[in-house]
Amino acid sequence: MMSLLHCSLVWLLFSQNIQASSFKPNCTIPPPGTTYVSGPNTRGTITILWNCLSIIFLCTWNIQSLNVPAQRPPSPSTSTLQAIWLAIWRPILDSRTKTKWMIFTVLIPEYLVGKAFSDWLAAKSGVEIMKVCIEEAIAEGIEGIEWEMVHAYMANMGYFVVDFDHILNSEGKYER
Repeated sequence: MMSLLHCSLVWLLFSQNIQASSFKPNCTIPPPGTTYVSGPNTRGTITILWNCLSIIFLCTWNIQSLNVPAQRPPSPSTSTLQAIWLAIWRPILDSRTKTKWMIFTVLIPEYLVGKAFSDWLAAKSGVEIMKVCIEEAIAEGIEGIEWEMVHAYMANMGYFVVDFDHILNSEGKYER
């Protein structure tokens, strides 16, 4: 009885492999003058791979929330050719960072989880520090604003621009 069970299991395994390796769809050459030929109604290996890779690419490209890019100084007056060149190539060059993080996301997803946890800890610490600063400002009679996790995340990403020109004198020394 046991040998019959073994034989039937072996037969099932090999029969599926034989069928899969000998599959030949019924494809015909389209008649002359045909302008559109639909794909076969079977999924091939390339189709499956393309579908998987395109979904992985689109998802990892769109889920990114990168830091705010640094401000560029205004470019001096340039010719129209240089302006066109900058308008075309700057976005391409800027996409290198997003491409790097996309590759990290696909190959090393654990790194991204660790970085997100680190960002959360930094934002939590930033909220605690700002609460102390706001309490000190209120004690001195300066009205404070509410500081939440969103503000801490944005500050850590470089969202806020602080201009110290009104505090520094012409020699770059601090004035109070």
